[in-house]
Amino acid sequence: MLVFLHIENLNHTANTSGIVLNTQFMSELRVYGTTSTKFKYIYKPEDRHSGIDNYIVSETLAAIRTKIDTALNANALTLNVYRYNNPALATAATVFLADEIVKVTPDHDAPTTRAWLYVNDKGFGIAKYLINHYYVNIAALAELGVTTTTSSTTTTT
Repeated sequence: MLVFLHIENLNHTANTSGIVLNTQFMSELRVYGTTSTKFKYIYKPEDRHSGIDNYIVSETLAAIRTKIDTALNANALTLNVYRYNNPALATAATVFLADEIVKVTPDHDAPTTRAWLYVNDKGFGIAKYLINHYYVNIAALAELGVTTTTSSTTTTT
């Protein structure tokens, strides 16, 4: 599940930005202070040399656990990706599997219209794409299922 979070601290440094994270990469979730949550975020769980970040976020542990338990209605998202990560070029509709999205952060040059999407490339590292979407909306796209969904149909005769 993708979840939008308000960061208070990232790797022991104060931070006040928002981010979309994939709950399947979170570990060691626990209450921090009275209403915040602290956890480790493992970018590539299949790689023992993967990077790990330490987050403290404003959302409660109960709210994050609710998101973890919420089923996705879209297991794939169709997002508009800028060619060569260049906002001066055209976009191409590209399908990403929701469970391979690692994080989504705002593009600082246009934070309400563009974002950086990080995808686990399964053995090839983390791929980074500039997308023509407001990062805050990406978690809702996966949860509400308003984008492409992958399905299969079997017919027997």
